[in-house]
Amino acid sequence: MLLKSTPALAYCQRRASECERLAENSDIPDRTDFYLRLAANWLRLADQREFTDRVDIFLDHVTKDE
Repeated sequence: MLLKSTPALAYCQRRASECERLAENSDIPDRTDFYLRLAANWLRLADQREFTDRVDIFLDHVTKDE
C-alpha cells in the first residue's frame, strides 16, 4: 500500500529542500555546514513522521478487524 504524503510530511520535506538551497547559496563554510545539518534534521523528522503515519494506518486497520 502506498502512503499518501501528509501535510506534515510535505512540510518537513520542503523545509529540508529550502535548507539545502540555502547551503548551496552560502559562501561561508560554517553557514553551509549549519544548513546541511539542518536539512538532515528536517529529513530525519520527515522519516519519523512517515513512520508514525504508517503505524497509525496499521493500527487503524488492526482495530477495524477486531
